[in-house]
Amino acid sequence: MNALDALLSRRSIPAQCLIAPGPDAAQLALAFDAALRAPDHGHMQPWRFKLIRGAARERFAGLLVSAALTRDPAMPPRQLEKLRTRPLHAPLVIAVSARFRDNPKVPESEQLLSAGAGLMNLLNALHAQGFGAIALTGPSVYDPAVA
Repeated sequence: MNALDALLSRRSIPAQCLIAPGPDAAQLALAFDAALRAPDHGHMQPWRFKLIRGAARERFAGLLVSAALTRDPAMPPRQLEKLRTRPLHAPLVIAVSARFRDNPKVPESEQLLSAGAGLMNLLNALHAQGFGAIALTGPSVYDPAVA
């Protein structure tokens, strides 16, 4: 797949449609190598990628539910079930975060954009290798207990 075909054909794939097999170690290494090529003013490398797979997906799902109940003890069971099952659909969950550092020439906004560009490179590299993916957020992303 050439670069433009990959960019023009990439779409977010709903979580419930992501099935095994996920990328193997070599395919992940290639995707992360692409992610690390994101624009990075000041060589801050603000991106962080955490692999969540196997039984860790169930622990992550439990953390999402627990944090949601702390934020809203009256959360409807249907929403809680969605939080509990979403990480279990895909064979691999990659948590993406940004670590900001003080730099007078590189504001946090640029570091956040750089981390986002890294995520986009990661998604494109996975797609170019034949894998579906989606970037999802929500209140849990900003919850200190989840972070």
